[in-house]
Amino acid sequence: MFALYGARKTAAFFIILALMAPACQDHHYIAYDKVKEHPKIEKLPPAQRGRLPGSQSGFSGTIIAGTVKLDPSVGELPKQATLFVIARSSKGVVAVGADPAAKFPYTFLLNEVNVMMDNLNPKVKLTLDVRLDGDGDAMTKDPSDLYGSVKGELDFGAEGLVVILKRGSAG
Repeated sequence: MFALYGARKTAAFFIILALMAPACQDHHYIAYDKVKEHPKIEKLPPAQRGRLPGSQSGFSGTIIAGTVKLDPSVGELPKQATLFVIARSSKGVVAVGADPAAKFPYTFLLNEVNVMMDNLNPKVKLTLDVRLDGDGDAMTKDPSDLYGSVKGELDFGAEGLVVILKRGSAG
């Protein structure tokens, strides 16, 4: 009798699990065609900067802005390339922008739309890295990708930065 009761209990568990999974999936599921890509890098004139609605981070305004240019030695660009602009602090990634259709020279603006962390402290110093990723996947890195950065630490709201992209590894 005990073995039969255990089998019923196990069967009931799997039936309930099977019935719950679609309900949970409906609640958490996002259709593939509805998934948003990385936040687009905002291209706003200076008069409109900082006027977008605040983000969950509580920060509103320009994080970092500038222009990305290609080194003259760079040849043909990959067709599937995505430009990633990444602002970091000592605590991690602060903001990321991505554009799969970047044309150069490329003007960028990272603001509250691009924030990746909560409790953003605008007094921390930032570093800026830019990568033109050949396959468009932020997680893969290839020696043929183009890299650039601004040396040194930057303040929040820094504008007029110029990043030159070259072939080779980051750093």
